[in-house]
Amino acid sequence: MKTIFHALLLALFTFGTACNSNKNKVQAMTTTYAEIKRQVLNRFNMLLSEKRLTRQEYITYSQTIIEDITFCANNTDTALIKNRLLSGLKKLKTAELDTEDREAIANWYLVLAQTVKIDMKGDLNKWLYNFAPE
Repeated sequence: MKTIFHALLLALFTFGTACNSNKNKVQAMTTTYAEIKRQVLNRFNMLLSEKRLTRQEYITYSQTIIEDITFCANNTDTALIKNRLLSGLKKLKTAELDTEDREAIANWYLVLAQTVKIDMKGDLNKWLYNFAPE
């Protein structure tokens, strides 16, 4: 009886650990386009209000990302979507943002890619850290 109890506890612990390690993946797959738009606008509004962005930077950065989100929502061709996301990242490459803000952008683009089942991890690493893992 004690052995069965220990096995049950071990199984529950293992399942719980696996669920926690995949928490971000599940969250990414369940995030809606509207939620991503809300996050983008909230972050860039905050940066604008703190005077960490000019009005023109705010418009350029938020518009680029919102247009990419809309493109993903309205298209199914994964090759076109990937090209569009890479183009958006290219426009944002020279943005003078701190690491936390650049990581937020990379995360939004990762969620967009995962939503349509595109692998962009290497592209995002290259954009964010200027290198792609082999």
